[in-house]
Amino acid sequence: MKRVLITEDDALIAGIYRDSFDREGFSAEVATDGAIAIQRLKENPPDIVLLDLMMPNVNGIDVLKYIRAQDALKELPVVVMTNAFAGALGREASLAGATKMFAKNSCGPKRLVKEVRDIFAAAIAAANEVSPSDTAMRVRDFRRDVTGSMPQRIEKLRSLLDALVGEKTPNRERLLEIHRAVHQLASIVSLAGLSVVAQLACALEMMIKELHAKPEKVNPSIRRTAREAVEMLGWLASPAGQKLEEGISSPLILVVDDDPVSREITCTALEQARLRALSVGDPYVALSLARDNRFDLVLTDIQMPEMNGLELADQIHRTVINARTPMIFVTSLSDFEWQVRSAPDQGMDFIAKPILLVELGVKALTALIKAAGRPRPERCS
Repeated sequence: MKRVLITEDDALIAGIYRDSFDREGFSAEVATDGAIAIQRLKENPPDIVLLDLMMPNVNGIDVLKYIRAQDALKELPVVVMTNAFAGALGREASLAGATKMFAKNSCGPKRLVKEVRDIFAAAIAAANEVSPSDTAMRVRDFRRDVTGSMPQRIEKLRSLLDALVGEKTPNRERLLEIHRAVHQLASIVSLAGLSVVAQLACALEMMIKELHAKPEKVNPSIRRTAREAVEMLGWLASPAGQKLEEGISSPLILVVDDDPVSREITCTALEQARLRALSVGDPYVALSLARDNRFDLVLTDIQMPEMNGLELADQIHRTVINARTPMIFVTSLSDFEWQVRSAPDQGMDFIAKPILLVELGVKALTALIKAAGRPRPERCS
């Protein structure tokens, strides 16, 4: 019987993985952090490791480096589970010697078992045969349990964010607590196959992770973005929000900024969030494009020569096919709170310079999800 070591700090998720492997004829055990995983590897090495990269104490990268540094473990297969938005962390894991890597929001227990079977290159008889109908029923029950637990998870995040807002100097311990709560949420909804919730939760997880490392970056813009994302996650768990479960279909974002460096940074941030962007430097070109093509979101700098971002938004909203397209305006941090209070339209939002790349991804996803439930004109070809 092949032995699987599952490294996962969330007890519920670890239990689901363990039970899935046990049912399929494996012997699975759990390590709840990297230090415990290394101890298990020393005492009784498994046949394969299922490794979460973001864990307390010793993270997954350090565990992977430890494995590859030991002569007896160099060939040990390691399957890495990571956040879809953890680009740099994923690349580091690949360089450190991961056997295979999967994004949590696209790889459930059934696929993991299959991948482990493929790595062993042998069919392992299932300990207990499970019919497709039983499997489908378990998935439905699990999703129901996850969505049922969402209000409590969201309320906890609201409380943590409220406390953060009240702090003049961000508390690293509080940021760590927020990160753990978001990490657990991202993991559980990914496991349940709730694609839109997982996409936003994973993006938020990466933003909070960066803020924990650099708490001085917390500002009013960041706080607003985090709170909006948490409220959107709460809405996605509602009956209306669950209708978006199949995902946001290939959204297209128009980026307008006369500064080419800023445009490049913005597009990079959107690409990291798996979002398509078309960027232009001339607001008149942007307006011409908006008259003939429907965009799902427009992200524009406010301060531009000839036509500023607010004037451009007004003109775009006068077009037929982009009359309700949401807008995100890039403004200075000193003007941010005033701009938010003065905004006349609920479809308008703001983000402050200097832009934190992961914040922009969260902000854009939140705006896209908010708009996704509204009827829109067909996109022109």
